[in-house]
Amino acid sequence: MVADITFLNLNVTYEVGYAIGQSKRALLIRNTSLKGDIDLSNDIGIFDTLGRHEYRTVDELASYLSQPLDTRPTSVDYPLDTVKRLFFLDIPGSSEAVRQIVSAIKREFRLYRSFSDEESIRLSASFAIESVASSSGVVVPFLSDQFVGADVHNYRAMFVAGLAHGLDRPILILKQSKVVAPLDIRDATSDYESPTDIDRLIGKFRIDVENSFERLTSRSPVQPGVLQKLSIGDPAAENEFTTLKSYFIPTDAFGRTLQGQVDLVTGRKGSGKTALFFQVRDRLRSNKDNIVVDLKPEGYQLTQLKDLVLQFLKAGSQAYLITSFWHYVVLLEIVHRIVETDKTRHKFDHRLAASYQELVAIYRATDIDVAGDFSQRLLVLTRSIAERFEAAKIKLDATLTSGDITQIVYTHDIRKLEAVLTEYLKHKDEVWILFDNLDKGWSTGGVSVEDITILRCLVDAAKKIKRELIQKTVNFRAVVFIRNDVYELLIAGTADYGKDMQVNLDWTDRRQLVELLRRRLEFGDRNFKGKPITEIWSRIFDQSGSFKSDIENFLDQSLLRPRNLIQLFQHCKGFAVNVGHDQITAEDVASALDAYSRDLVTEINREISDVFPKATKILYDFASEPADVSHDDLIVLAEMKQLDASAAEQLVDLLLYYGFLGLPNADGKPTYIYDTHYDMEILKALARKRGSAPLYRIHPAFWPALRIQGKDVNGRQPQLL
Repeated sequence: MVADITFLNLNVTYEVGYAIGQSKRALLIRNTSLKGDIDLSNDIGIFDTLGRHEYRTVDELASYLSQPLDTRPTSVDYPLDTVKRLFFLDIPGSSEAVRQIVSAIKREFRLYRSFSDEESIRLSASFAIESVASSSGVVVPFLSDQFVGADVHNYRAMFVAGLAHGLDRPILILKQSKVVAPLDIRDATSDYESPTDIDRLIGKFRIDVENSFERLTSRSPVQPGVLQKLSIGDPAAENEFTTLKSYFIPTDAFGRTLQGQVDLVTGRKGSGKTALFFQVRDRLRSNKDNIVVDLKPEGYQLTQLKDLVLQFLKAGSQAYLITSFWHYVVLLEIVHRIVETDKTRHKFDHRLAASYQELVAIYRATDIDVAGDFSQRLLVLTRSIAERFEAAKIKLDATLTSGDITQIVYTHDIRKLEAVLTEYLKHKDEVWILFDNLDKGWSTGGVSVEDITILRCLVDAAKKIKRELIQKTVNFRAVVFIRNDVYELLIAGTADYGKDMQVNLDWTDRRQLVELLRRRLEFGDRNFKGKPITEIWSRIFDQSGSFKSDIENFLDQSLLRPRNLIQLFQHCKGFAVNVGHDQITAEDVASALDAYSRDLVTEINREISDVFPKATKILYDFASEPADVSHDDLIVLAEMKQLDASAAEQLVDLLLYYGFLGLPNADGKPTYIYDTHYDMEILKALARKRGSAPLYRIHPAFWPALRIQGKDVNGRQPQLL
């Protein structure tokens, strides 16, 4: 099948996926004389990671099509996943309906694999193919074009739907009844109008998945190629927490967190915060006398609280209300965990029996819906607070009393709840609250003052509960996992920030990253058991000819972020598998670098715009520029963005902070932020020593996507791999 993707079409996208699922070769072509939908195509991620032939004229196209074409099909022979049987194409924070889908999936399947653009930015074709082929069922929402990001999501949905139909996997395509589906899937969609419809459809679909699993396991097992059977885990820890313990590296941060020495775990995106979250949680839960509450909210659930409540209050009242809110949430979630985990145990432990029943009675004494997962409970609670706030008709910039706060936030008898809960917890070893994901779903316009207030108040509420419970001889620990850049925003507005016990996950030891990759490769192929990384590497990468793949260069390209390292390796593997290679070749690496670079540009642009909205998509302004740029060039760029002198310097600092820029040394090797152990003051001091207008080097990982000119301003030819 040959598909022209100069301008994208939903039905053609479905047919590309269907062709691959039917073991037909899908060849993509694009006319470079037209801009077409290239930006949308790159945002989606599927098309460039499949590979595409570019032409400018009809003669060039005719010449390409008249040559013998590579008709080897993209292999879909992946082992069936017997644990995570479902693949879900997620779209975080898009709507309440999509969150309802997530809740229903968790209830019916518990374990599943998903793609979330909050985690992986772009959907690579190889990830989609492997995820669908190894699953027994697929769930895909098809969104109304009114939702932000619906265009990107729906193209991904059509490709995944085509794959599922081509591979004969049952698929549930969910859409609102008023949404008109593209022709190719119109007869295959399931409509919903209410949360009850979603629950019913997913509950019914579970039977289809179970039947599919039995059918697929009765077949002769597939014989995947050498690279296809090699798995190194997933860039998103949510997709690998069942296997993570097999290759997790217990770092100092892990040990300090387990020992209760930290309140905050910080790190850049992709540094492994969620992986640490899961490992700490699982280790603590191995002691049945511990109460471990793992909470992973998403920012959109707090939107109503920000929009309907916080904007009306002065700063002092904001902090008081939100601290009370988190205090209430944490207490309710501890009780919820007890109610669920000790449902049977309390019947056989006389110490727990009476207080357990009392806790249940208090917990269920209000009309708050205590069913569902934490995301749903948090959404219900924020809505009820917003409704009570609105009913109280609070005036703009109002100051609330403690009595006002109590009436608005609490629906339980909070004192009685605290008293009974404290007595119950005295019979437990330790109580742990682990908070992750609070930065997910935040506004695309950047982190707001209200977001920082919510985060700071969460830390304050956790400390307050800790003080209260420790005074009553209850061992309580609370740890919040947040991005490092957001943490720095947090402490900037906190007078006593030095009192927070914090550990940073950003990686500086290359040996640890090499060991991380070695363990993952060893887990993926038993033949690598106990082998040094150099031997493993030479068996995976074709080292013939002038091409010599070096793991150190892979580390440089990753900016020393574990997730980036895994993504780059998976791109290499994906391109090699797509063309039937048993080893990764130089051509595969070049294609992988191009796709990975687009991932990285999108990711870093998003991180910068979160903390500095005025610099939205700033990296694209460097397209086609030399590899070396001067300080004066950056100031001119800031002026073009209408930034004042202070904001211009802040922009330069951010480009250094996120590893986009480094400082070239006399030997030609630049110093980047990770080379200074993430100490910005050292990096800025080095820049000052270069004079009033230092020269900066754009990190090579960004070159392919931004088409950075191959030579720097001094005429040198920096090397990628």
